[in-house]
Amino acid sequence: MMKKAFIPNWYIDKKNQLRYKKFKICIVIMLIVNILLMSFILNTSNKVKNIESDIALQKKKINVVEGIKKSNIVKQDVVIIERYNELSNFMKQNNINYNNIIITKTDLEMDIEAKNYEEYITAIGCIENNYSIKILTPNNKNKGNFNFKVTIGV
Repeated sequence: MMKKAFIPNWYIDKKNQLRYKKFKICIVIMLIVNILLMSFILNTSNKVKNIESDIALQKKKINVVEGIKKSNIVKQDVVIIERYNELSNFMKQNNINYNNIIITKTDLEMDIEAKNYEEYITAIGCIENNYSIKILTPNNKNKGNFNFKVTIGV
């Protein structure tokens, strides 16, 4: 059977071109969205890596003492990280240098290094104002620096 309507070629070509343009625009939009999502994912993963590398660059030791039951491992790890972050922020704010932190369930033990006797006194004062000091070992003069241990009750 023969078609009764005549559709010119230019109309069919124009219709196809419009369809192709819509398809190309959809592809370009999807590519832009994918690039934005990938950059967001990479940015967040780099932030996590930067945080981990900052802790590694500090060259501080975190020692966890006392046995932990398997059911409490996740909770205990979160508490330990919170304690460490809180204490390291406090130390940075008060310009106190520390070498080693030992974290237990009940207290925190730190090796602190002071350049002179006045810094030693101010460090103890700052810590005493914010935390309760359980044990304070005497200072050992080592290469002009004062090294001492402080045990803080949490």
